[in-house]
Amino acid sequence: MRINNNYLKEQLKHVYWLNGGCCGGKTTMTKKFVAELGFQTLSDDVLKYRPFTNPTE
Repeated sequence: MRINNNYLKEQLKHVYWLNGGCCGGKTTMTKKFVAELGFQTLSDDVLKYRPFTNPTE
């Protein structure tokens, strides 16, 4: 299925992705965004994906 990029940009213009390395302050910044700006968050349980990853990674 092909979707027009402009359509996706319009539909997701209110979505922000916060990512970074370990101890980078992602959780701290997310808490500030929620408390001060009223953002809503979607939780992602990283541990549920652990069985599918390679232990050396």
